[in-house]
Amino acid sequence: MIIHIVIFKLIENDIKSVNTIKKELIKLKDLPYLLHFDLIEKSNILNSYIKDGDLILFSKFKTKDDLCLYMTDQKHLEVIKKTSNNIQEKYTLDFNSK
Repeated sequence: MIIHIVIFKLIENDIKSVNTIKKELIKLKDLPYLLHFDLIEKSNILNSYIKDGDLILFSKFKTKDDLCLYMTDQKHLEVIKKTSNNIQEKYTLDFNSK
């Protein structure tokens, strides 16, 4: 299983801006390659672990090929295009988990 984590640091991180980004990212949830999809808004609990992120996307894929299909899917590319104007930094971590 492949774990895919993306931490987003937003330019504008007020409630409206965060909800706009979340609304776009949630569109990815129904892509057929995903085994699991979750969006986590930074909270005080996470603050001590993740200093530079406002939103965290956590997803699982059966294979690396599924992750590649997800990354090149048209819906994924559209979400990137629609959200990139408010993303200051993005940290991505992919790893194989048994």
